[in-house]
Amino acid sequence: MGDTQRSQTISTKSREIARTVACNSRPIEWGQPPVLTGGSSLIKIELLAQNNHELVFTSVVHRIDFDLLKQSFRKIRKSESAGVDKVTAKEYAENLDQNLYNLYERLRRGQYVASPVKRIWIDKEGGEKRPIGIPVLEDKIVQKAAAAILNVIFDTVVSG
Repeated sequence: MGDTQRSQTISTKSREIARTVACNSRPIEWGQPPVLTGGSSLIKIELLAQNNHELVFTSVVHRIDFDLLKQSFRKIRKSESAGVDKVTAKEYAENLDQNLYNLYERLRRGQYVASPVKRIWIDKEGGEKRPIGIPVLEDKIVQKAAAAILNVIFDTVVSG
């Protein structure tokens, strides 16, 4: 996400608070959902990429936090089809914080495994069909979170 987009989603004052939190982060107390910091994880990654041009990000999954998962859920189109688990966004949102915290804990412990993708065939012009895959909701959330992190890294590298 570029600076223009990010500045539209977080005010200058909030951005400074997030930078402070990112630079002075304390360990998270496990067992309960962490306090949301509003973008500090992405700012911390942006600072790492800006200040360490030789830094190689070999994995981003450990950089996904509870707040980023919540932001990612908000960005998902809620009208999309359910995956093979048949869970809709509306059902997931009924207990959103607990569901996201459980997902976060599985990611943190390395126990998260992507679910099978639902395959459907849609008609193309000329009578042919093409396959599309519909991932389960949690996979969409994790994919959006990973994409947000990669966008911050590559936007910083390209503009820096």
